[in-house]
Amino acid sequence: MPGLLHHRNNLRHVARKSPLGEPLRRRIARGYLTDLVTSRLRSGRRTVAGFSVRAPSTAFFEFLYHEVFLDHCYYFKCTTPTPFIVDCGSNIGMALLYFKLVYPDAEVLAFEPNPDAFAVLTENVASNGLLGVELRDIALGGTNGEVPFFKDADADASMVASTLEARGGENRIMVPQHRLSGFIDRPVDYLKIDIEGVEETVLADLVETEKIAYIDQMTIEYHHHIDGAADTLSTLLGKIEGAGFGYQIGSYLDHDIVKARGPVFQDVTVYAYNKRPVRRD
Repeated sequence: MPGLLHHRNNLRHVARKSPLGEPLRRRIARGYLTDLVTSRLRSGRRTVAGFSVRAPSTAFFEFLYHEVFLDHCYYFKCTTPTPFIVDCGSNIGMALLYFKLVYPDAEVLAFEPNPDAFAVLTENVASNGLLGVELRDIALGGTNGEVPFFKDADADASMVASTLEARGGENRIMVPQHRLSGFIDRPVDYLKIDIEGVEETVLADLVETEKIAYIDQMTIEYHHHIDGAADTLSTLLGKIEGAGFGYQIGSYLDHDIVKARGPVFQDVTVYAYNKRPVRRD
């Protein structure tokens, strides 16, 4: 169990590393302290910046909480207080809650194909009375139809569920799949893509249909070396460049990756911004 020093460091992280203004930093800090006191008393529910959240496990919750609310991996700056946000791979909704914290009047379209995670996502949206949120329990890919989906057999949600067998769990089910381009018909202020290995396919669909022109900013979690023989990050970046986007890249290079001198799985975050005027027709 994390000790006092761990919690103190996390609170310092909120105060010093946050891109948010003082009121929101205080709200996150208050939520963190409230959760420390009440998490043991409220089975299965946690407190996040004033939101009530159900999570499958402590480890699951704390990983997402640190990534989203302490490291602000999905922060973006927008000129409107009512951005349209598309959340691909919403899981239990931690990023969605973050979007609603920063932009309470945002309109969010969220996709989550894992039925277990979708049930938790739906509960977390409903229990917090969030408005302007549309949830779709479908996978995203290069075709419309029904596809195999691989997930853990005995979990409320999973970090590695996917339509790719190599990135999913041992339980195979069938889920509906659609092309993201079919849902994009107006400007998107921010697009989040975290779909466990299918990100390049979805991006290719947006480029081929020219729906990429509607996107102003996006963050893509690229899953490098799901297939150890495939080195295709340059393909993804080439599509981004060709569509008129600039980008920044972030990842963590562990010493074990270097020592392996071979293919090791790695998450790579790509933040991209449209250098051209966003399509408004």
